[in-house]
Amino acid sequence: MKKIRLISMFIISLGAAGAAMGESSLDMLWKTLNENKDDVISATEAIHSIKVQEQWNLLDINQDGVLSYKEFALIDLTK
Repeated sequence: MKKIRLISMFIISLGAAGAAMGESSLDMLWKTLNENKDDVISATEAIHSIKVQEQWNLLDINQDGVLSYKEFALIDLTK
């Protein structure tokens, strides 16, 4: 199951790179969602983005209930 998850994350990251999503747009979304400035996105903070909510289970790779910037950066904003 872990292998499938890693493959899925790799495919998602390729999609995001292929969509040429600018880092500044990603950074803006991160800053908007990270309301308490604790350098992670919680599920509560993620309610402000449908795209993050829809991809939460794929993005939270280590399943700790929050997204680090590295996890968050794998989001596919084209969906």
